[in-house]
Amino acid sequence: WYHINKYIKNDEKPIKKENFMSKRINLGVLVLALFFVFNSIFCFFVSADNKSNYYSEKEILVFFDGKLLTFDTSPVIIEGRTLVPLRTVLEAFLCKVEWDGETSTVKVIGDEVTMETKIGRNWAMVYSPDDTKTYQLDVPAMIIKDRTYLPLRKIADIFGISVYWDDKSDTVFLNKYNTRDFVIKNHTY
Repeated sequence: WYHINKYIKNDEKPIKKENFMSKRINLGVLVLALFFVFNSIFCFFVSADNKSNYYSEKEILVFFDGKLLTFDTSPVIIEGRTLVPLRTVLEAFLCKVEWDGETSTVKVIGDEVTMETKIGRNWAMVYSPDDTKTYQLDVPAMIIKDRTYLPLRKIADIFGISVYWDDKSDTVFLNKYNTRDFVIKNHTY
């Protein structure tokens, strides 16, 4: 610190201690700003729309109470979890879906419960007349091809729908009667 307390020569012009420290602070701020810019660019290119991030080689079929659900964007498997476009499935469950673009929040209103989550979160708040609970999501809510995707099993659990996965055909069977036999006997291909 001795050399800072005295004047430092730079091209024969002395620089005071205060100027030297402010230049170091400005350099530190610049380095941090560049780090955040490059980090943001990296995260943009490694987003959910990058096909290498999700498995979708085979078509995933989803049946609800024996009827095939049709999606405008396909279900995907991420980290071993089946994610589906939220609106199609929940409207089949007779739920109302609301989207708030300003906060990136989705709210689902069912008969007995209301669920709310934000894009990027790995948890959802569930409100019922008796209680409020936080549910951990295996994969965070995300947007793929302009659609909100959530893990299907967790959505079904929250709204009281049973889930059966047929690994051989990459098919999901959902039903509100909670019996696996009902789902298998009443599906049509």
